[in-house]
Parts: sequence; structure tokens; C-alpha cells
Amino acid sequence: MELLKPTLFLLGGIGVINGMLLSAILLFSKSKKIENTFLGLLILMICLRIGKSIYFYYTDHIDELILQIGLTACVFIGPLFYLYVKGEQPSRTDRILLGTISLGILSIGMLYPYRTYPDAWNGPIIASIYMVWGAFVIVGLVSIRSTIVKAYQNFRLINPQERRVLIIAAGILFITASYQFAYWIQGFTYLWGSLIFTSLFYYLIFVEVRRLIQPPGRKKTVKSTPLEDGPLLLQQVEQTMQEHQLFKKPALKLKELASVTGIQAHTLSPDHGSSG
Repeated sequence: MELLKPTLFLLGGIGVINGMLLSAILLFSKSKKIENTFLGLLILMICLRIGKSIYFYYTDHIDELILQIGLTACVFIGPLFYLYVKGEQPSRTDRILLGTISLGILSIGMLYPYRTYPDAWNGPIIASIYMVWGAFVIVGLVSIRSTIVKAYQNFRLINPQERRVLIIAAGILFITASYQFAYWIQGFTYLWGSLIFTSLFYYLIFVEVRRLIQPPGRKKTVKSTPLEDGPLLLQQVEQTMQEHQLFKKPALKLKELASVTGIQAHTLSPDHGSSG
């Protein structure tokens, strides 16, 4: 047990530092995809929360402003997760809701700063923040229930983007559960959340960063061969067309279909598998 705390501190600290770097890469990358922005902001909020946890857990004297910043970040984790898994431009309702949450927590922070009102923060304010956090994580999971069901029925039907979303969702779920249990159940340590985040971070390093920095793919000469998994791929394309309403786009391009389905464009090409 004596070795456990330093180990969690080390792993959590590494995750927070590298997580902030990853957040910056996602937010300032040349790719302006909305999911990169929400994922970058989501990681940043988690880093602030976990960084506060580690600092508080291993420091005897801590500035209340740091506690307030870390707790304020919590209220954005759930909404940003929901917007990320939604995978599209936020609707007017989404923007109003996010703006209301932002205005509310910032107003509370200015009117009732932690330094002056610690009892209020340790009572109803934190309870409200955690409820918002948990509620939006649940809403986000419900919004991708079809992907979860599809993965459960046949994991091979999941395209790369859906796989990323599911793994990130699993990480957020465990992080959220760790902090929720630590708040509502006495004796449960929230440092396990930092360990889970560090594990999730290294997954993102190998997948997300590689996806962002890889050079444009070179055209390769692909030998046409019959598709062994033709029926399975066809089923995947049909499901994706229905889920993303792609059939409503009269000018749908092969490149766009390949990006959404996660299937290479040459595989989707009508010429693939022909005898020439």
C-alpha cells in the first residue's frame, strides 16, 4: 500500500501533463473537424480536474482558487463528452444549453468564490456540478446506444471512428464513476480516475495523434481481388447509410463514404473485385 500512492501520483501526473499536450494538438491542428475541438476541450477539462485531485491529495496547503478551477472544470466534462460522441455541429439547443451552464458556473464562481464560501462549494455547488456531469455522460451513452448494440452483436461491423468513440466513452464512463463514487461513497479514492485517464491517454496517443500527423496517403496500386467479406461490408455500408442519413445526399462522394464507414475507398469502388 505504501507503494500504491506514489505510483498513482506518478501515473496520474504523467497523464495530466501529456494530456494537456494532446489537448493542444487537437485544438490547434490543421484539421478543423468539430470532433477534434470537442475532444481537445474534453481532455483539457479532465486534465484540470485530475490535476487538482493530485495536487490536493499530496499537498498540505493548497490555494482555494485551484480547488475552484478544478471543480469548475467538472461541470463541462459531461456536456463536452455528449457533444463529442454526437459527432456533428452543435444545434441551437446545444449551444444555448452549453452557454447557460458556462454562464451559471462562472457567475457562481464570481459571486461565491471558494475562498470565501467553502461550505457552499463543499455542499450544494459540488453536488450540482457532479449531477450535471453524470447526467450528460448518461445522455451521451444513450446517444450512441446503436453503436454499442452493434459492437455487442458483431464487433467487426464497427468502423475505426466508431471504435475510437466507444473506447473513449468507456474511459469517460470509468473516470466519471471513479469520481462519483469518491464523492457519494465515503472511503472511495478518486485517484483511480487519474490512473484510468492515463491509460486512456496512451490509447489516444497511438490513435488520435497518429491520425492527425500522418501525411496524406499515397496512391497505391491495388490488385483487384474478389471481396471475401463482401456481404459483411455491404451490411456495414447499409447500416452507416441509414445511421448518418447519407442517402439524402445526391452528390455523395466515394471519399466521403469511405471516411464515414472506415472502409478504404478502393474497396468501395465499383471496379474493385472485377476481372478487368
